[in-house]
Amino acid sequence: MTVLFIDKDPQRIDSYVKAVTQSGFQASTVSSGVEGIEKAKLEHPDIIVLGQMLPNMSGNDVLRVLKQTPETSKIPVIMFSYFSGENFVKEAMELGAADYFQKDQVAPEDFVKKLQAVITMYLKGGTGWQDEDASLV
Repeated sequence: MTVLFIDKDPQRIDSYVKAVTQSGFQASTVSSGVEGIEKAKLEHPDIIVLGQMLPNMSGNDVLRVLKQTPETSKIPVIMFSYFSGENFVKEAMELGAADYFQKDQVAPEDFVKKLQAVITMYLKGGTGWQDEDASLV
């Protein structure tokens, strides 16, 4: 399984990338939304982890493009940001984010479990956060 991390500062999420790869995933990172969109179109990762604050476009803008692009619309996207304002979260969820986690509130090993739960939900045909039985808390 492959994970694409889109974050303006890949070094700040290095412990999460390492935890994901140590759990058997293949992970790659890019530092802008434009790069992330292009990489997602070309490589079709199994899941995308997307930061909110990116150069030139917000994470929600990237999410909007990913969900409106046929090649990437079905890829689950987890928003992963220090920003947790109600408007950011609400908009991301309305745009189709599978979940929204705050970087400073999830340990790397717990993040891997949440990532696996989202992937499992999607493999079962669900849409992650929208399913009543999704236990991602």
